[in-house]
Amino acid sequence: MKLGRILLYGFLIWVILFFIGWFLLTVVPNSMHILMLIIGVLLIYTFSKVVIDEKQIFMVGIVWLIINFILDLIFMVFILKNESYYSEWSIWVFYFILVIEPAIVKQLSK
Repeated sequence: MKLGRILLYGFLIWVILFFIGWFLLTVVPNSMHILMLIIGVLLIYTFSKVVIDEKQIFMVGIVWLIINFILDLIFMVFILKNESYYSEWSIWVFYFILVIEPAIVKQLSK
């Protein structure tokens, strides 16, 4: 699989979750973090199945983490001025899942 495709999937994960997050923030702000984690796990699973043939699947998760972290930093912290964004526990859990889930999906698919 080409690096461009992996970058695209990482970007799509962020974009999809960004817009779902805005929707959930207006509809169910109290449950948003749990719902975002569940949706994030399902979304990462879906994209992990597409890149399952990658030899270095752990690096795919690292690339996705870097993309999501940078886009969160740019949009959530700098543009939207949400300085407390990284103090949320769910963000760090999501980043952890983003790194390990592709490897787990590949391992369980054998």
